[in-house]
Amino acid sequence: MTPISLLSVLFSADAHATPDRVATVIDSGSTGISEIALSVDEEWVGLIEASGAVSFLNLATWEIQDDNASVCGTADPTAVAFYEDSSSQLFAFVGCSDSTIGIMSYATATGSWGIDTETTDDDATGTDTGDDGDTSGEGTTERFVDIAEGEIHAIHLLNETIYALAADSDGNSNALHSIDPDSLAVDSDGSFPILNITSAFTDAAVNENTNQINVLHSADNVSQLSVTSGAVTAPAVRLGGECEDIAVYNAFVLMACGDGGLYTLTNALNVQVALNDLENMDNVTATGSFESNTGLVVSDADNDTFLLYDLNGNSVVAGLTDSFAYDDADGDPNEMTSIDGYVMASTLGGQVMVLTDRPWVEITTDSGDFASVAVGDTLSLDFTSDTAGSWNLRIGGENGEIAASGEIEAGQTATASVELQDDDLSEGLNQFWIDVTDDQGREGHDAYESLVDNPPGQVQLTANDVGFGDGKIIVDIPAVDDDDLAGYDVYVSVNAFTRSEFSSGGPEFCTDEDGSTEDTAVDVGAIVCDELNEITTPIQVDASPGVDQTVTIDGVTNGTTYYVAVRAVDEGNLEGAMSAVHSVTPDEVFSAAELAGETGGFCGTSLAGSLMLSGLAGLMVAGRRRRRAAAVGLLALGGLAVPLDASAQAIGEPIDLVEQETERKWIERSGSIDFGTVSFDNDELQTVYGESGNLSIFLTQGVSLRHVLGLDFGTGFVRSRGVLTTADGTASAEEVRLTILPFSVSGTARLDLDTIDALEWWPVVVYGSVGLDYWVWRESYDEDFRLVSGDSLGGGKYGWHWAAGGQILLDNFEPDQASVLRSRTGIRDSYLTIEFRENNIGGSALENLGFGVRESNEQGLDFSGSTVIFGLRFDFL
Repeated sequence: MTPISLLSVLFSADAHATPDRVATVIDSGSTGISEIALSVDEEWVGLIEASGAVSFLNLATWEIQDDNASVCGTADPTAVAFYEDSSSQLFAFVGCSDSTIGIMSYATATGSWGIDTETTDDDATGTDTGDDGDTSGEGTTERFVDIAEGEIHAIHLLNETIYALAADSDGNSNALHSIDPDSLAVDSDGSFPILNITSAFTDAAVNENTNQINVLHSADNVSQLSVTSGAVTAPAVRLGGECEDIAVYNAFVLMACGDGGLYTLTNALNVQVALNDLENMDNVTATGSFESNTGLVVSDADNDTFLLYDLNGNSVVAGLTDSFAYDDADGDPNEMTSIDGYVMASTLGGQVMVLTDRPWVEITTDSGDFASVAVGDTLSLDFTSDTAGSWNLRIGGENGEIAASGEIEAGQTATASVELQDDDLSEGLNQFWIDVTDDQGREGHDAYESLVDNPPGQVQLTANDVGFGDGKIIVDIPAVDDDDLAGYDVYVSVNAFTRSEFSSGGPEFCTDEDGSTEDTAVDVGAIVCDELNEITTPIQVDASPGVDQTVTIDGVTNGTTYYVAVRAVDEGNLEGAMSAVHSVTPDEVFSAAELAGETGGFCGTSLAGSLMLSGLAGLMVAGRRRRRAAAVGLLALGGLAVPLDASAQAIGEPIDLVEQETERKWIERSGSIDFGTVSFDNDELQTVYGESGNLSIFLTQGVSLRHVLGLDFGTGFVRSRGVLTTADGTASAEEVRLTILPFSVSGTARLDLDTIDALEWWPVVVYGSVGLDYWVWRESYDEDFRLVSGDSLGGGKYGWHWAAGGQILLDNFEPDQASVLRSRTGIRDSYLTIEFRENNIGGSALENLGFGVRESNEQGLDFSGSTVIFGLRFDFL
């Protein structure tokens, strides 16, 4: 560009915004267009076609998308308006001739419009189950609004609300309804619907400055409907000519009224002539603005001409500034809309005329040549421009990075080519934008859209992800993050293979030594397919992006080596690279109980009797009512809780401490909650569950004599998770869970020096205890907690324990808080407890103490081991 032409661009930019020709005519495929509407993002134009459909003009590619399935069902579309929600999802609200409003949504991933749907909780018959949690019958249904009036005449968006003008059910007048575009609630504002006194309808336009909707009624008059006050004003002055189009520019209402020229609605609510250029205007059919409402374009049907005028505020400046002809073979314009640099005029012949002064760029490469592209492809686009200039190819739309550039002569064909790199493309719809800038600085464009469907990423399968069970293979599939991931194909074969052998697909499950899948001879070392359970591969697993999956392959043969690999598959059915191949040999596996030869049972106690032990502490507590509620928090498990007195005072009221001290001078009560780890000495338990401690919780309540000698009753809960193993201890991938409910009764001796007056400040109490135990246990392979099930084994073991520990008095650290706690809850002292316990459960534990031992207790699992606990103890008044 020369310095002189650059100065021309800088000082004459406004002049370059005036359309000077019909650059192209786009055929909608319809017999006519009755309405044209611009989307809120100014990237689409909605078209209501006389053929009974709604279509969408893409203002980047200048291509029309037809609606093959009518959003109005058997009715006809009559009006359209766009709405963009808070997540930038674009919707089209389509009015219908049967009083409904259908809703369409734009899918950015595919660049296509479709009827909008929502998930329903209906069963297969379409009947609502009434159960929101029941998803077995979930389906989808089209979203729509039913005004329950007559035909929808017009739809407009104003202040984030959709307004629909509809004929009433009797056809005597029009009613304006409000719709919340998110909830689809109709007329939630008490001022709606707004009843318009005139029934006839021609066109409508929104005045955003005054929050009014202006309605043109045939050739008779124009009404104003206020959406804020609900007021309706209908000017009595009759319009001249045949008025067909109404539009609002700034706050200026203009109407195209045939041989009457342009009319306007004044602030005094009178209709008067805005402009009647007798020299040039013979039959005005449509009007539109350009360049931020500073210019006006008018179509004159008798002369097949577009007339251009200046707009100055709320008036049209007399005097034609320019004009150019159109071909009336395409029909006369009846509606107009505009974006920066372009005016679109729809016609009664089903065309869209594009008016501009910019270079008209047209990509001539067939739209199917690069319908989908991938990294490494060379994209080559042929294009023309009706004006010479410099061109750019941008990847990613109007503001994308420039990938290629050059010069083009008017009417000639140029080619823009680029080899696509990984950073250039995103999954889904990609836009390749070509712009041409002429020597006056005016820029025109066209765009080409392609779907990018790259194969999904490779599954990073490791040897640890492929495990075995008894007659099964368990594969933990690490997630692939591709947005369009559909699932995984799992390949299983008894023949060794490598991923390099398969650029796609995978191996057969079984191939004999001679290469066939039908065995004809049994040779030493040969694979005999007929002797194996057939596995159909690939095994298809549905998945979501970024979510790990686990698949269990049943029916495999123990002792046979299998080879496993996985491919990711996307929604376009493209396969990712095959993962690493790993071998696995299923084998018989055992739980700890099975390894130990445990047969279960409750050592002479019935199952019902053993289960009743879980309520032992609750029954004990229920029989010892206290006069005061102890608000200690949760000290309840298996029925164990701090006792409550029905006659107790409300918490927060002071307790008569003197009376309580006197009453409980010799006998005192206590409770504790402890957390810790339980370790087992048994080899089988260590093999299956590991040597580290198993998390546990214990609850104890007891009575003591002078705070020195005590009797404690306790219960608890121990849970551990492990894996089944082979007979030689090899870990499988099958999980197993061990659950234990321990019950105990213990005698405790405490050395509490603070009972000595001279040592009442002493904060540490040491203690020791010994007691009898009964542990109810269950080893399970299912997910549900059931004491007895088909895939579990359980029973009870008895024994004894000894323990030693220390307790640190907490009252000394916060004496004021301790005093408050004492007065409000009856807790005299609180301690932090640390304890070591040696458990002798099962086996011949009691035999060493002179007791007889039942065989069911001695055989199988031995739960002996140690426990380390930390917790809180509370002594009560």
